Amino acid sequence: KYMQLIGYPNLEEHRKIHKEIIQTMINLIKDIKSTNDLKEKLYIVAKKWLLEHILYEDMKVEKWRSSSLSTDDGGDVSFEAAEDEDNEHPQFYLYTCNCPG
Repeated sequence: KYMQLIGYPNLEEHRKIHKEIIQTMINLIKDIKSTNDLKEKLYIVAKKWLLEHILYEDMKVEKWRSSSLSTDDGGDVSFEAAEDEDNEHPQFYLYTCNCPG
């Protein structure tokens, strides 16, 4: 919802990446043969998908948001517009991805 709210233009691509992550995890779990195999595969998931995804793909969202705020063209969505009307308590967002399945 966060990426949708800020109008992130690559939302569908990001959702596809999440689907790939889920499918890769399913495939890794299906093929586990031993405890050591499990450790190796968890390392792959943690490094490749979680760390690399967060450090690269999710940071692209923040870079886009920052650049779109600095070149604001008066679009419908901005972080200022998403704040409470009294502006005393800005609304904060916790990043989650509600990509379907």
